[in-house]
Amino acid sequence: MKRGKRAFTILEVLLSLAIAGMVMVACVSLLFAMVKLIDDMEDSEPLENHANTVERFLRSAFLNSTFSQTMPEYVVGAVRAGSGAVRLGQNPEIENGEVLHLCFGVARDHPLFLSRNQFSQEKICWLEFREGSGLYLVWTFIAYEEDETDYIVYENLISEYVESVSYLFYSEDRDWEEEKELNLTGENAGQMPLFLCLNFSDGQLSYKRIIPLFSFLESGTSGSNTGIRQGSGVGGGQNNMRGGR
Repeated sequence: MKRGKRAFTILEVLLSLAIAGMVMVACVSLLFAMVKLIDDMEDSEPLENHANTVERFLRSAFLNSTFSQTMPEYVVGAVRAGSGAVRLGQNPEIENGEVLHLCFGVARDHPLFLSRNQFSQEKICWLEFREGSGLYLVWTFIAYEEDETDYIVYENLISEYVESVSYLFYSEDRDWEEEKELNLTGENAGQMPLFLCLNFSDGQLSYKRIIPLFSFLESGTSGSNTGIRQGSGVGGGQNNMRGGR
C-alpha cells in the first residue's frame, strides 16, 4: 500500500509567509534608503560634495601614510623629522625655503599617481596650497622611473576651490592658535599642527572642513627639527610633470 505524499502543515506555511514578509520589508526599506540617498545627493550643493570628496581623500591618504626606509638623499632632506605617519617637509624643487608642508608617504598603486613610464608603489607627497590657484599635491617616486636617470617631481591639482588653508596648534598656555602656514620661524616653528583647516569657496557658497592630524601621530606634536632642502588634486585628473633632479 502506497503512502500519500506529505503536505505542508499550516504552521510551516505561516512560518514561510512570515519570513517572506520580513525579506520584503527589508528590501523595501533598502529601496527607500537608496532613493533618499540619491535625493540627498541631487539636492546637495556640488561644492559641498566636492569638499566632502577632498576631505575623504586626505583623511585616507594621511591614515594610510607610510614612509620608505630607502628614501633617496634629496627626498630625505625634504622630509623633516616628525611623529607618526604625517610629517613636515618642503617642496624638493625649492632650496633654502622656510615654508613647510604636510608630508605623507604612499606605498600602493593609485590612479592619481601616474607617470609617463610606469606605476611605482612607493611615493612621497607634499600638500601645498597656492593662493589664487588652489590646493596641490607635489609628489615623486622613491625609485628611479624606468629608463630614467633622474628623479622627476610631479604635481596634481586637488582642488581649485580651496580658497585658504590654516593649521591649528594647542599652545603651552592651553589655548588654540591658528596659523596660515607652516614654517621654520615663529612660535610654532617646525611643530606639527593638530588640525588642518580647508576653506572652500566658489564665489557664492563657502564650506569649511577640519581634518584632525593628532590621531595619525604617535606622540601629539613634533619636536624634532632637522635640516631640510626642499621640494601639488583629485580634481580634473590632471597630472603635470615638472623638472627632475
